[in-house]
Amino acid sequence: MQTRNPPDLDAALRERLQLLVQEHPQAEIARKTGVGKHNVSRYLKGTKIPGEFLSAIVTSLGVNPAWLLAGEGTPYLSDVTSGTAKMAGNLLELVQAMSEVARMRLGALTGKTHLKVLRQLDEALRGYEKLRDELNSQSRPFLENLLVDFQAALRKQDLDRCAHLSRAAHQLMRLSDDEEMARELNGLEGYRCFLAGDNQRAIELQRKVFLGWLTGFDEVNDRTLREAFNFARALEERGRFAQARDVAAATLELTRALADSSRYQLVRTHLGWLEFCLGDLRAGMPKLIEGLARTEPDDRRTISGCVVTAQLVGGTINWRGAAEIGSQGVSRSSALLRWAFISTDAETIEGVRKIAVGEHHDQVLPGSFLDGSCDALLRLVHGEQKAWRSWHDEAFTPQLRRATTGLGRFNLYLQAATIAVAGGVAEAVRLVLDTERELENIPAGVLPHVLWRIRHNLNAVHAAKGSRSKPLKEVAAKAHDELQRWIDAGCYAIKAMLPQ
Repeated sequence: MQTRNPPDLDAALRERLQLLVQEHPQAEIARKTGVGKHNVSRYLKGTKIPGEFLSAIVTSLGVNPAWLLAGEGTPYLSDVTSGTAKMAGNLLELVQAMSEVARMRLGALTGKTHLKVLRQLDEALRGYEKLRDELNSQSRPFLENLLVDFQAALRKQDLDRCAHLSRAAHQLMRLSDDEEMARELNGLEGYRCFLAGDNQRAIELQRKVFLGWLTGFDEVNDRTLREAFNFARALEERGRFAQARDVAAATLELTRALADSSRYQLVRTHLGWLEFCLGDLRAGMPKLIEGLARTEPDDRRTISGCVVTAQLVGGTINWRGAAEIGSQGVSRSSALLRWAFISTDAETIEGVRKIAVGEHHDQVLPGSFLDGSCDALLRLVHGEQKAWRSWHDEAFTPQLRRATTGLGRFNLYLQAATIAVAGGVAEAVRLVLDTERELENIPAGVLPHVLWRIRHNLNAVHAAKGSRSKPLKEVAAKAHDELQRWIDAGCYAIKAMLPQ
C-alpha cells in the first residue's frame, strides 16, 4: 500500500530543497540530476517529489541524506558545522594565546617567592599541551576521510564538490598540527586551483609542497611524484616552460628508484612534452610515445593531448588518426580543436568540431572562446563576410577588455590575426603586428602555447606575401627563420602550412 508523507514533512523537505537552490541554480540541479528544469521547478512549488530525484540530489551534489530527509546533521557530507568549527578554532587560538602568555610570564618570574606561581603555570602549560594533543588526535580520522573524498572529487573534476571539501578540510586543519597532512591538503588544494584556472595560487601551493618534499625526500612515493607533476603543470600553464622542464628533469633524477611506476612515467612523458614545447621534438617524442603506453588510464587521459599535438606537428598523423590515439578526454579534445584552428582548413575544423565539441565531460563545451573562433573562421572562409565584424565586436573586444596578463592578450590577438589572415580581412596586417607587439611585451621566461607560437609565425609570413609593410616584412623574416628551426627539429607538418 502506497503511503504519503504528512504535509508538514513535505513542506520541510521542500524548504530544505529551497536552501539548496540558493547555492545551486535550478539549471545546475537539473543538469547534474538528469531531471528537466521544468520538473525541478514543479517539485519546488508543490508537486510530489519522487525518490529518484532525492537520490540523485544526494549523489550528484554530495548532500547529506539525513539532513535532506529528516533535517538532521549538516547539509553536505563534507561539512563541519560552522558553530563547531568556530568553537574549535577559537579554542585552539585560546590555547596558543594562553601558552604564549604563560611563556612570557615564566620569563619574567625569578626568585623563590614565585615558585608557587611557576608550578601553577607549569601545570597550566601541561594542560594546554594535552588539549592540543587531544584536538590533533580527534580531528585526524575526520581529516583523513575528507582528504580521500577530496582526492576522489578531483579525479572526477567535480569542482563544486571540491570547493565544499576544501572548505571543510581547511576548517579541520586548524585543529591539527600534522605537517604531512597539511602538505597533502596543500597539494590537493593546489590541483583544485589549477583546475579552476587560478594558476598563480596553484603554483604557490605546489611550490610549497615540492620544496617540502625536497627537504625530506627519503619518503618518496607515487604521491610525491604526482605533486611534482602538478607543480610542473601549473608552471606550464603560466607559460614558464623552462622552469617546468627543470622541475620535471630534477624529479626524475631524484626518483630513479621508482622508474617502473606509472607516476614516474607520467613525469617523464610530461618532460618529453616540455622539451617539444621548447623546440626539441626529437628529444621529446620518444618519451611521449613510450609514456602513453606505460601510464595508467587516468594519467593517459591527462597526457593524450600532449602526445597527439606533438604527432600532429611532427606530421606523422592527421587529425583523424589523432582522434584514435590515447584516451578520450578534455586534454585530447582541446588539443584537436587547437590544431584544427591553426590549420585554418575548413574540412579539418568541421570534422574536429563534430567529435571534440559537445556537452559530454570529455569534450570542449560549445560556445567556448576557441570554439567561437573556429566558428567565425569557418563562416568567413565560406564567404560570410559579416562573421568577422560580429566575432570581433561581440567576442574578441569584450574578452580583450577583461584580459589581465600579457599572455592572455597575446592569445586573443593571435586568434584574431589567424581569422583575419585566413579570411583575407583588411585588418590582417595590423593584427599580426599587434600580436607581435604583445609577444614582445610578455615577461622574459614566459612563452605562449607552442601551437600559438607556430601559428603566429605562419600568420606573419602569409600576411607579408604581397604586402608593402616594412615592419611586417621584418617580422615575417624573423618568423620564417623560426619556422625553419621548428622544421629542422622534426616539425614537418609546418612545411605544408607555409605559403606556396
